[in-house]
Amino acid sequence: MHHHTILITGGSGYIGRPTAHRLAGLGYRVVVIDTREFHHIPGFDIESIKGDIRNLSQIKKVFQRYHPDLVIHFAALTSVSESEKKKKKYQETNIHGLEHILSSMTDAGCRKILFSSSSAVYRDSFTPVKEDALLSPLSFYGQTKLEGERLIQDSETIQYGILRYFNVVGTTAGGEFGEALDHNAKLIPSVLSVALGIRKKAVIYGTRYATPDGTAIRDYVALEDVVRANVLAVEHSQMDSSSFVCNIGTGRGMSNRDIVHAIEKHVKKRIPCIYRKARKEPVVSLADYAKAASILGWKPVCSDISSIVSSLVFFQKRHHP
Repeated sequence: MHHHTILITGGSGYIGRPTAHRLAGLGYRVVVIDTREFHHIPGFDIESIKGDIRNLSQIKKVFQRYHPDLVIHFAALTSVSESEKKKKKYQETNIHGLEHILSSMTDAGCRKILFSSSSAVYRDSFTPVKEDALLSPLSFYGQTKLEGERLIQDSETIQYGILRYFNVVGTTAGGEFGEALDHNAKLIPSVLSVALGIRKKAVIYGTRYATPDGTAIRDYVALEDVVRANVLAVEHSQMDSSSFVCNIGTGRGMSNRDIVHAIEKHVKKRIPCIYRKARKEPVVSLADYAKAASILGWKPVCSDISSIVSSLVFFQKRHHP
């Protein structure tokens, strides 16, 4: 049988690396490209290339050499706050980089892409947001993701799956893959790093939002659930040639203060916080994932806050003692 070749851009990253290993374990031929070194886990057959999606000739060569059947495009810069200060840098990676992938796909006859998009394409959603809601990003990062979606959708020949992730956090089920807590700007890791004595104080942005406790509300989805969504999307795109857009989130919101309290309860100590002014981002962000459920058969199974927190504590102790 023909083993499908999957090219994963950003395959050394937080979501890319576990997805690469999961797909290789399922028997796909996996090729990873990233600007960073790829760390192989013994027993998994994954080919890795050091390369940059901003370099068109380099990308074209990768496609000519490997002829992937499907691309999973993770490679992107993802900081909302940095995107406002470094627009050119974000444009080069998130837009031009994607254009290079798409033109290389066209030249090589590769017709399928899975694209990592973001809840940042939406405005506020006080109730769980559906995929056909108004797309009007508040941040420049969100604008690059929306522009990326449109570039893909404008291509006549390409079958796509667009996954709009909400706030991805935590580890995979076995705790093999995850995120380090130090130098991590995300709320849950940063609060947890205070709890574990890695940092002095957690920072909360905005205390006067129109929410019950004044802080922003987010929909947190575990890395494990996101990796599984990607695997289901790959399997779906093999059997079905229709394109789709799906939210990947839980539909449950937690405010910034809720997170602090949940982690305080978990570690049984108080966590000092500093409050700063609100950033350019939605007040409330919640996913309606009914489409992912019906198209991909996906639902979140390990995204409750206690699973996320305990898995991160385990990961930290195992990998960064």
